[in-house]
Amino acid sequence: MWSPALARLRIAKVSAACGHTGYVSIQDGMMVMAVTDHPGTNALRVVSTIGRRLPAFASATGRSLLARLPDAEVKRLYALGFKPPSPSAPQTLDALLERLQRIREIGIATSSDEATRGADALAVAVGDPSTGEEVSLCIVLPASAVDASERAAIAQALYDGAAGIAALTGDPLFPRLSVAA
Repeated sequence: MWSPALARLRIAKVSAACGHTGYVSIQDGMMVMAVTDHPGTNALRVVSTIGRRLPAFASATGRSLLARLPDAEVKRLYALGFKPPSPSAPQTLDALLERLQRIREIGIATSSDEATRGADALAVAVGDPSTGEEVSLCIVLPASAVDASERAAIAQALYDGAAGIAALTGDPLFPRLSVAA
């Protein structure tokens, strides 16, 4: 049975295993915000405030949730455009749509030095079609602190945690791929 508590438990497990801060976030229009956090244990870690709103297009959590929408809905949402917070965020709607397509293909969203300077993030979204609830599970980390193999392990752990939730909810939008592929 689906429960937001299950998402909290899954992200807490991934956060504890990797030592980096984990979040469960929800989308609110063009913004995304964390509703739970699980502080990392590493000496160098990224922290944020629960309820802090970030532009969805310029964060891994936001893009993981936006990727669940059809392109036409994303175009409607951003019909008036957007102002990128950094050079590494999508600069145009076409660039955003390209990133969303990639997320749909590989099952994981990433960001680097976008909404939060010096921070990288990995996120995966999952939902419950019976309630319409959707959440993003995210690990955020200092950009300079993690190598490619550790990023891949974190991505796989996030994907696996969300895949367990998707199996329980019958989420038809969850990508049935391995992020290691």
